[in-house]
Amino acid sequence: YLSTTHVPALRWQSIWYTDGSCNSAYNLRVESRIGAAAVHPATNTTLMIKFEVDPSLNTINTAELSAIQVALEHSSGDIVIATDSMVSIYLIRRALYSPYSIFLRQH
Repeated sequence: YLSTTHVPALRWQSIWYTDGSCNSAYNLRVESRIGAAAVHPATNTTLMIKFEVDPSLNTINTAELSAIQVALEHSSGDIVIATDSMVSIYLIRRALYSPYSIFLRQH
């Protein structure tokens, strides 16, 4: 679609893709492992996140939210976060609009 009168509302240069993953340990002798990354195609940037946290905090929410945090920290100006984590969006919204509702939560 090429139009000379329509201006796209979303600039692709501002998009960061984020994702996190958690390999839950079903064997109590093995720790859960998490991984996450933020990708900015416009600058060919991929940021892999190394986690150095208490293994009890190794959750999918930790991974997903960390990827979003890294994208925000490494961007300037307007930014669009593309994530598959509705829970992360929900938690960020709660933190902004009713922070008392998540006080002392693990994630």
